[in-house]
Amino acid sequence: MKSKNIIESSIFPKNNNKDDNIDLNVCIQYLSSLQKVFKKTAKKIYSNFPKKTTEKNFSNDPVFKIVHANKRSPFNILLNVLWIDDERSKLLIEDTKNNLMSISSKKESKIDLEYDILESYKKLSHLSKGKDDRYNAVIKFPDNKEVNIDENFVKNIDKLLKGSDSCITSYEGCITSYEGELEQINLHDDINYFYIYPYSLPEKIRCVFPKELRNLVIKGIGRKVCVTGEAIYSKNQNFPCLIKAKEIDIYPSETDLPDWDNLFGIAPNATGELQSEDFVRRLRNEWDEKNSIF
Repeated sequence: MKSKNIIESSIFPKNNNKDDNIDLNVCIQYLSSLQKVFKKTAKKIYSNFPKKTTEKNFSNDPVFKIVHANKRSPFNILLNVLWIDDERSKLLIEDTKNNLMSISSKKESKIDLEYDILESYKKLSHLSKGKDDRYNAVIKFPDNKEVNIDENFVKNIDKLLKGSDSCITSYEGCITSYEGELEQINLHDDINYFYIYPYSLPEKIRCVFPKELRNLVIKGIGRKVCVTGEAIYSKNQNFPCLIKAKEIDIYPSETDLPDWDNLFGIAPNATGELQSEDFVRRLRNEWDEKNSIF
């Protein structure tokens, strides 16, 4: 590799059959997932830049430029990773490499990633799971270190995404409640998660839930809900990256809420024998007597 910012990646059949042609759609999907991994990692690095370096002409998104590609089995491609400048391109590649190697080797103590980043990493493993599980992949970095995207990578990333206590040792939990819109439900492969979008910060929170809450979650899609459960915090983060839901309250939609006309006369005997004015006056006088300082 002539440039220090060039990575090499290959896709190959698990059976090592060189005559097993690789579908072009598989290659495109893999490259798209790889680019998202770098974008998500770049976004995290970019957020930690000093303000003077985050100028408007700096792009958050890294760019891939194809140096060489070979579609023969195995599919092989050289990619030049470009981001802001040469120094930060190297930083991006190094950070991505360390994250992938930690996941691949299951070094839990070194894994400190937000869940949206882990999700993007998981998409790399689609080659070794589901309908395209005939393939594995390998990523080779400028220092010649390699990361295998194989079944072990799939198992490790699944454990992290499901919130396995044995994998996430750098997180601390507490019980909390968050309100927001419930969206992006995923029931596939018993992962069972959804996102809520709070009306303030953070932008979104991933929530995992047990099977007994499944029907309630489905009913809450697109609705305002309150999720209560164990909050998982990443290091140095003010908001939870994950909630292990224990309770979900679905709020009524605006069209289901009563208006003023509906409220009129719903409690005709609330004031007893008193007129409404006298009832309110008595309450006011009682409050004044209890809170008087004289």
